[in-house]
Amino acid sequence: MEILSWYINDNLIGFSATNKHHLDMLFLDPNYFGKGYGTLILRHLITNYHITTVDVNEQNTSAFNFYTNHGFEISSRDMKDGMNLPYPILHLSLK
Repeated sequence: MEILSWYINDNLIGFSATNKHHLDMLFLDPNYFGKGYGTLILRHLITNYHITTVDVNEQNTSAFNFYTNHGFEISSRDMKDGMNLPYPILHLSLK
């Protein structure tokens, strides 16, 4: 897993973790939502780390909409999360 920290000037705005071509996590400080930083980070990860898949909790509609607006689509769905809890997970793939 490769973990990256994302900064604007000297301010940490988020971090990401990738594993081969899978985006394991992308977290952005809520103060930076809606300002294009998430898009810049995702584009960088797609271009430079060849990210093609990401998993999203089905209840996280903001994350789901973010990824689908950037070209990802549902490839499969699990009824439980990785800890076997009843939180459906959507597996997304880049079109």
